[in-house]
Amino acid sequence: FISSGSDATSDLEYDIDLKEDLTKAFKAIKTPGSFATWGALPKTPPTGLHTPPTGLHVDGVGDIAMPLSEGQIRQLIAKAHQAPLDRRSETLVDVSVRNTWEIDGDQLRFLDPEWQGYLLDLGKRAATSLGIEGAIRAELYKMLIYEKGAMFKLHTESVGICFSLFDGIGTEKTPGMLGTLIICLPSAHTGGEVVVKHNGESKTLKTSDASQSFACWYSDVTHQVLPVKSGYRCVLTYNLATKPGLT
Repeated sequence: FISSGSDATSDLEYDIDLKEDLTKAFKAIKTPGSFATWGALPKTPPTGLHTPPTGLHVDGVGDIAMPLSEGQIRQLIAKAHQAPLDRRSETLVDVSVRNTWEIDGDQLRFLDPEWQGYLLDLGKRAATSLGIEGAIRAELYKMLIYEKGAMFKLHTESVGICFSLFDGIGTEKTPGMLGTLIICLPSAHTGGEVVVKHNGESKTLKTSDASQSFACWYSDVTHQVLPVKSGYRCVLTYNLATKPGLT
């Protein structure tokens, strides 16, 4: 049996109508949270109540005071390295795609006992904002430092794997990863907005709008960091993941 041209056209129109109906139906589903969110932090991250300070400590630099001074940020950059990206089967540095300084998480220590409580509360706030039910963990990943002109072009971190949209295949970050949490430390800057996109919707998260802030988004969200125009944007990045036994 050979279908007529009119039958083929009808089938095509039916498929298109079905896809449009399904798209509308999915978009109409209301979820308790957002795919990405930003918020100001009224309370400065703990920096220690003792002398010397016992808050954030960076190996090779020492204890970090808040707000960050330019001199201290230059010290951090001196101990940092250019952030790489994954492209196909190799990890490389390409400042035309990602121009950011990074310090590995194992070089960072939080000596103030208040820090864990602070992070726990922030993790709960992030989970609520994203509509995540159940316990999650926030796993320290990196400190990222953006100076003037620094940026990160459009990319995604699907299912805990970082992909550049310039044909990277990525590497897994942590098991059970759901999303990313950043804490923007007190440091004056302009620019450096995070633009997040998902399912046809776009948001701009402006970390420069507050002296300190946080932002979080799901792993499958496409996002980019726009160039910093002035100052320094310094963030702690955390992987948000399910707790063991809850996956």
